[in-house]
Amino acid sequence: MVWVIVLGIIGIIFFSFLRDRNKMLDSQVDNHGGMLKKYSEIVSTLVADPDAKVVKVTRDHVHVANIKANTATHFYITENFNCVGIQWTFQVGNSDIHKKGWEFPSSTSQKKMMETIGAFLNKKSEELFGKDKKTNSKENLTKENVSKAIEKAIDKENYALALLLIDTRLKRFDNTDLETHTINQLKEDIEEIYYSEDSTD
Repeated sequence: MVWVIVLGIIGIIFFSFLRDRNKMLDSQVDNHGGMLKKYSEIVSTLVADPDAKVVKVTRDHVHVANIKANTATHFYITENFNCVGIQWTFQVGNSDIHKKGWEFPSSTSQKKMMETIGAFLNKKSEELFGKDKKTNSKENLTKENVSKAIEKAIDKENYALALLLIDTRLKRFDNTDLETHTINQLKEDIEEIYYSEDSTD
């Protein structure tokens, strides 16, 4: 009898958690257009490297991987109650896996998040490879790299990511009138493909 009561209490707590989490995701993620759109600045920065790509997107999670010949870098962005968690893992060859996690309040700007993460990565890169190998997340987000990432997303038929990157290209950089016109035309073409696919599902 006692176990029945205990199991009942656990079931009520679990159900309440799921209900509250669903409400949280509806408010914090769904109303912002989903994880990719909500964290567009972070994702755009992370996939600016030619070898980086978004490998998984769920209602509350984004996984970005950057796999090179001898290194593997992963970022996991997870929505939590009133905050976002970002987990970084890095491995060189068969060596130990380096890990670091951050938890930012929802009020933190994405620019501030990337500054914090970038500062850590610069320091960690110095420790692992020396000063000449220091990486800067800000330097990765260049007009050229974003343009390459857009091309890669289109080639992979990842039109949602392509639209996200196009918005970043338009908002974050100074563009000539011709560039702006060309990019907007590309955006219209991709939107037509993307939304026509949605309508056929």
